[in-house]
Amino acid sequence: MNSCDVILVDDDVPLVDSYSDILTLNGISVVAVCHDGKSAVDLFKKHRPCVTILDMQMPKYDGSYAIKHIKELDHNAKIIVLTAYPEIEPDLEDISAVVQKPTNTDDFIEVIKCVCTSPKT
Repeated sequence: MNSCDVILVDDDVPLVDSYSDILTLNGISVVAVCHDGKSAVDLFKKHRPCVTILDMQMPKYDGSYAIKHIKELDHNAKIIVLTAYPEIEPDLEDISAVVQKPTNTDDFIEVIKCVCTSPKT
């Protein structure tokens, strides 16, 4: 697999810390973590990761904010939505995958690696 670097975005700090450790142990480079959509956009500008993994429901700036602004910066950006609320659906044209929380670790890693290695559209 080619290099896969990600930004993790979720307002649940312990969850982000846990996922960051799990991804790193599985060969996925976590270049940044943050806890709101505005910070996600700023970190995307700075790092231009292969994949941005973000929660949809966060206080202040949510996942929809992040998706909209990241796609304005790079319409080919790869975004995985990680959500506990299946009724909150982002525009599927703007994202690469949706993962439901809680998730099976192996399945989550596989989704990330598939998205990382998929060609940009």
